[in-house]
Amino acid sequence: MDARLYDILTDIFQTDAISPDTSFEDLYADLQDMQEALMAVEEEFDVQVDLADAQSLRTVAELEEYIERRQTRP
Repeated sequence: MDARLYDILTDIFQTDAISPDTSFEDLYADLQDMQEALMAVEEEFDVQVDLADAQSLRTVAELEEYIERRQTRP
């Protein structure tokens, strides 16, 4: 996992117990937490996160894969 993504998520969700398999449900992520996380991801990784796509992301690994796909788009 990208250390920057890990840092963002540990800061927002206030836990070090984050792995690629961690689900946002396991983190008890509410809408405000998710919005904060997505805004931080957009800023840190210079990507635009589509809200419809974001609703389908269930785990940290899925978010990381989404970021990687968005960064490789021309």
